[in-house]
Amino acid sequence: MGLSVLSNMGASDALNEQAALVKTLRGIYLNQRVLAEAIGVQLPFTEGGLLTPEGEERPRASEALPPALRRAMLDEQAFERALQEGYVELTSEGQLRWRLGSNTLLAYFLGRLFCGDSARFSARKRQSVWTQGAGAFPATALNRAFGVSHLKELRKNRLLSPLPTHHEWIDKLFEGTAGE
Repeated sequence: MGLSVLSNMGASDALNEQAALVKTLRGIYLNQRVLAEAIGVQLPFTEGGLLTPEGEERPRASEALPPALRRAMLDEQAFERALQEGYVELTSEGQLRWRLGSNTLLAYFLGRLFCGDSARFSARKRQSVWTQGAGAFPATALNRAFGVSHLKELRKNRLLSPLPTHHEWIDKLFEGTAGE
């Protein structure tokens, strides 16, 4: 699709086109997989993830979180969307990696995911601020899972402060789900 066509499309249309393209590519891959199996060739990927050199499937990123953390999520669909968007990935060492750079943005995402943190408009500050939700923030387990430190402090220090840069990317993950 040419750039001129994309520039004339709304964001929603562009996302729908991207979703359709991903679905088409997945179908092509699955067809190739069937053909490869028919002629006795193994593709380097499985439907669920990468294969290790020994041919064993690596765990999915969502499975890298300990079961207790997965159960504590307020909105598992938002986490799955973060995986699909490439915001979170699984390293070859089996650790989660935040791909958006900012640990403050990671703390915002995890605060929304585990505690129900949200944005609210502050008339005094004349802008939206980060407000704390009611859930417990499992900082130690999350620091370990993502290989970072100080997530609890980042979250605590930013509460009632302006939203982090690119917060809208995170907010979009929670649109139309139970966590909203």
